Amino acid sequence: MNIIQSATLGSILLITIIFVLFLIFRKSTEKNDLFWIFVLGAAGWIIALLLRMLPINLVAGNIQNVLLQGFFFALFAGIFEEIIRFTIIILYKPIQKDKKQGPLILGLGWTSAEIAYLFFFIVLPGLTEDFIPWTLASLFLVERLIVSFFHIAMSFIVFSSIYEKWPWKLGLYLAIVLHFTIDFLIPLWENVFFSELLVSNIILYYWSLELAFLFITMVVVLFTIFIWIPYSSRKAHSIENSKIFIA
Repeated sequence: MNIIQSATLGSILLITIIFVLFLIFRKSTEKNDLFWIFVLGAAGWIIALLLRMLPINLVAGNIQNVLLQGFFFALFAGIFEEIIRFTIIILYKPIQKDKKQGPLILGLGWTSAEIAYLFFFIVLPGLTEDFIPWTLASLFLVERLIVSFFHIAMSFIVFSSIYEKWPWKLGLYLAIVLHFTIDFLIPLWENVFFSELLVSNIILYYWSLELAFLFITMVVVLFTIFIWIPYSSRKAHSIENSKIFIA
């Protein structure tokens, strides 16, 4: 990364952080809260992307093993995205007012930013230059739909951390591990499990990868709905009852 690229990314990061801080500390109006939660979700993804650019470039420049690179890239994605998601939930109180719509809208904003970035900066240029065939572009839509449910589930899991004391933020730690797992699946698929299929039949390769994404996402979503959200609700009720008892 040269000086101009670094300065550009740094400027975008600074502007985005200032914008997020402005939203967080502005006077809340319930009428527009859901819209701003969506915007904060999108901004949070952008901040997490920019913050991990430096360590990603350091790894890419110093580690030659592709699988090991993929390990660190996935780890950075899990750490930066979920910590930023957690920070937004903690700082922007309107998210905490509604235990259902808050995490849902935050997750939708998060995944929308990712979809926009990948489409306009990777898929669309690839289609224009005939680098990416239309078949793979359609698979992109399938993958983004799947990952959207994953991001929403992560928002609900991280949301539960507001009911947990430091350092036992289990929701945050679980989200980091799950996010790392689904991202690390890509280099594993490419370099370990189906490296030959990638060469012989790229369409079948990507379909197999999308099915793996779908399976993991379904497990995570079902776990979130039937286990984690009830656990979080019990935790919240326990805290509320203890406050009433103390009062």
